[in-house]
Amino acid sequence: MAEVISLMEIDDDNPSQLNNNKGKAAMAAAPPAHTKATPWVEKFRPQSLADVAAHRDIIDTIDRLTSENKMPHLLLYGPPGTGKTSTILAVARKLFGVQMHNMVLELNASDERGIDVVRQQIQDFASTQSFSFGLLITCICNELVSYYYIINASEADGYVQAKASVKLVLLDEADAMTKDAQFALRRVIERYTKSTRFALICNNVNKIIPALQSRCTRFRFAPLEASHVTERLKHVITAEGKTEVVVATDSPNSFVPDSLLPAALLLLLTLQNYITCSYRGRDSRSEVTNLAKSSINRSENLFFSVLTCAASRLDVTEDGLAALVRLSNGDMRKALNILQSTHMASQQITEEAVYLCTGNPLPKDIEQISYWLLNEPFSYSFQKISEIKATKGLALVDIVREVTMFVFRIKMPSDVRIQLINDLADVEYRLTFGCNDKLQLGSVIATFTRARSALVAAAK
Repeated sequence: MAEVISLMEIDDDNPSQLNNNKGKAAMAAAPPAHTKATPWVEKFRPQSLADVAAHRDIIDTIDRLTSENKMPHLLLYGPPGTGKTSTILAVARKLFGVQMHNMVLELNASDERGIDVVRQQIQDFASTQSFSFGLLITCICNELVSYYYIINASEADGYVQAKASVKLVLLDEADAMTKDAQFALRRVIERYTKSTRFALICNNVNKIIPALQSRCTRFRFAPLEASHVTERLKHVITAEGKTEVVVATDSPNSFVPDSLLPAALLLLLTLQNYITCSYRGRDSRSEVTNLAKSSINRSENLFFSVLTCAASRLDVTEDGLAALVRLSNGDMRKALNILQSTHMASQQITEEAVYLCTGNPLPKDIEQISYWLLNEPFSYSFQKISEIKATKGLALVDIVREVTMFVFRIKMPSDVRIQLINDLADVEYRLTFGCNDKLQLGSVIATFTRARSALVAAAK
């Protein structure tokens, strides 16, 4: 029996909403439609295992395990922004496809860290039998096409028979769970292994009890290498700098005869799929679509024009890209956030713009401060460093960290370097506990004064 497939709306700018309420279980949903307001961290999150940057040995191993239907319980650990959550979500998409929202329970253990979550939400989800359905019909239609075609499913009618499938419980930030909750989770994992796989994600693996670690296959996600961060940033810069294409209203710039109408509609469909954001200063996507439909209904002849406008391209200099990679410290999430915030604050993404946006001291400022510390008297150094702190709004703890890195790059005897780094580490430790900035600045200058005296003595 023929069925009429409902046609998909293409002019809806509202992305699907995810359930992010704290303290409640959230089913992993399909990736939402991206708008201009979408953070680039989510917009460019890898959708498949092939898209994950770096860690190819880990990704290939997980890919092989899932392809052979031998996926074990997983424990992914490592610093933030290294691809742990993205990897698990990509695995879920590969395993379950469109049924991902039914087959995956995603919890953030830092919000839901008690034993009740394990006994109620996780156990209830793991104990129920689920089925994964695959559709033989995959039809993506455009709203404009519906005015000329009625698509039915008579030729491809049918469904794949339902088949039982294991489910996936994703526990992000599992190291925040209480010990009691972890012991309860151990029992749940043992009981429901036949029907459910558990994926634990954490930063500090030492906070996971040994009983859970022994039940999972562990993978460590190290900080990303500079080359991988650079490659991914270039991909984002290229994607964000694409030219926008806008289908305009009916105008006599181009005439399409009736014989070419289907081709014209396909052209409209193709062009609209490349629109990345609303057309600035002109009609929005929905208005453009409605006007195009009106012109089709009004006349047997279709008049339309295709306008292109340059997107707000990302003008990133080489030193700006290097600064992004340097400040990210192997954290891809941090690199994308800095890139987006700098793009919003500055027309050109240069090294200075990146450092000003993040509040970190510029390399040239660190060189100047290091020169004062190594060559100028105590009072002069104190005055000049205080002035540059106040003028540029720098934090002393950031100055201490950058100066410490500068110490590694200059030549000096090993014993002097060791003492200098040890003293700077003590200053940074005290600053993290909120000690007075002026006193700690004096301590930094005193440390370099002693090191300078040791250098003079060693030279004699």
